[in-house]
Amino acid sequence: IKSHNLDIGNISKISYSAFPSPRLQIKKINLKSRDNSLILNSANLSIPINPLGLYKFQEIKIKKIFIKNSNLSLEVKNFKKFLQYLKNIDNKIFIKKSNFVVFSENKKLIVLNDVIFNNQNKKNFVFDGLILKKKISINFFEYKEKNRLTINLPQIAFKLSALFNEGSNIESSSGEIMAT
Repeated sequence: IKSHNLDIGNISKISYSAFPSPRLQIKKINLKSRDNSLILNSANLSIPINPLGLYKFQEIKIKKIFIKNSNLSLEVKNFKKFLQYLKNIDNKIFIKKSNFVVFSENKKLIVLNDVIFNNQNKKNFVFDGLILKKKISINFFEYKEKNRLTINLPQIAFKLSALFNEGSNIESSSGEIMAT
């Protein structure tokens, strides 16, 4: 999809729904970011369509997509590319009820289940899910010209907070970490 820098493969079924709003429903689809940093398998994709654009199908502008019941895979070596992808994409992505696996050399390192994510607010990324059947919330946001990362596991009373120094970026970062 041009608007979200994703390539589509293996489409199982496409349908159109008029209600509650016009949208294309695509079942059991494989998606891959163009930089290969993120792979989504067996996803259900929903693409809202502006009703005014239905008459000029070639001019439809896709501003947001909804991904549900997918298996997201991220190779550790592609983590920086993945962060750049999230930072640079202008259109909205909503992910629900999905699994997220971070792996290295075909070995699973982290598995998150029942993931919920969206990039609606560019200054605040919230990534919620379950790790080992315990709730986890990962939040990255800009805070007074500095960036902050928090990882919260409320069921085991663990919270990690990192405040990055001004000028820190994906390539080089420094700052303070506090764990409780």
